[in-house]
Amino acid sequence: MLPNLNSLLLFQRAVESGSLSKAAEQTHIALSAASRRIALLEDMYGVSLLVRTSSGVEPTAAGATLLAHVRKLLADVDAMNTDMSTYVDGVSAQVKCFANSSALGRGLPDALATFTSTFPDIRLEVREWRSRKIVQAVRSGIADVGVIMAGVPTDGVTLYPYHGDRLIVVVPPDHPLRGDRVRFSQVLAHDLVSLDKGTAVSRAIEEAAAEAGRPLRSRMQAQSFHAVCRMVAAGLGVGILPELSGVTYQQGLGLRTLILDEPWAQRDMFVCTRKEPLSLPIRRLVEHLVGHSIALTAATE
Repeated sequence: MLPNLNSLLLFQRAVESGSLSKAAEQTHIALSAASRRIALLEDMYGVSLLVRTSSGVEPTAAGATLLAHVRKLLADVDAMNTDMSTYVDGVSAQVKCFANSSALGRGLPDALATFTSTFPDIRLEVREWRSRKIVQAVRSGIADVGVIMAGVPTDGVTLYPYHGDRLIVVVPPDHPLRGDRVRFSQVLAHDLVSLDKGTAVSRAIEEAAAEAGRPLRSRMQAQSFHAVCRMVAAGLGVGILPELSGVTYQQGLGLRTLILDEPWAQRDMFVCTRKEPLSLPIRRLVEHLVGHSIALTAATE
C-alpha cells in the first residue's frame, strides 16, 4: 500500500514546526484527524515516527529517515505538477538542455532564442553545468540535450559536432606581455588567475603545464569569467579564458587580450544526447543547434 501524500506533508510540517497542532492548522485539518493520519503512517511502517515532548514533537530515528525521503518525494511531486501545468498553458512538449559556461557565453543563447521562436509549443529548461556533469545528467535522463566541451568521458551518449572556441590571454593594459599572440611558455612566467579546478579551461591549462614540465604560478582562483577579469584588472595576475567571454568582460575593464598560440587552445564542443531513439522535440532541438553551429562557423570564417 502506498502512503497518502497529504499525510506525508502533514508529517513533514509536524517535524519542521516541532508541533503537530501547528502542522494540523497548516494542513487545514483538526488535531484529532492529524493524530489519526500520523498513527496510520506509523502502523503502515510498523515503527514510531514521532516522539511527544514537553515542547511539542520530535522525529525518532525512523522518523528522521522518513523525513529525508518525504522531502525528496514532495519536491519531485512539485516538479511533476510544474511540468504538467505547462501543457495547460499550450505547451505540447518540454526539453531540458544543459550547457557549459563557454557555450552559454558564445552563440548558444541566440540559438535557443530562435528555437523558442520557431517552436513556441516546445518549452525549454536550460541550466548551466560543467561538461563532465552534463554527460552524467544526459546519460541518466536528468537532461535531454547537453552542450559540452571535448575532453570529458562521453560513454553512453551520442555526439553531434558543435562549433568550438579558442582560449585567449587577458592582461592589464600595462602588462609586459605584448603583441597579438603569445605562447603558453611566455604565460607560465607570470602569476595566473585561474578558474576553479574541474573546469575544462583549468584542466587544459594544467595538462599543458604538466606536458611542458613547468609549474603553474596559480595564485588566485575564481568561479566565473567575470571574476577572473576583475582580478586581472586589479593586477593580481593574467587570465586564460574562452575568447568571446574574455572579450565581453575586458571591454568594460580596460584589459588587453592576446590569442593563445597553442594547438590545444582551439577547443571543440559537442551536442550530446542519450544513445536511444530521440523524441521529435529533442530531435528538433539537436538539429536546430547543429544547424545554427554550421551557420555561425561559416559566418566567422
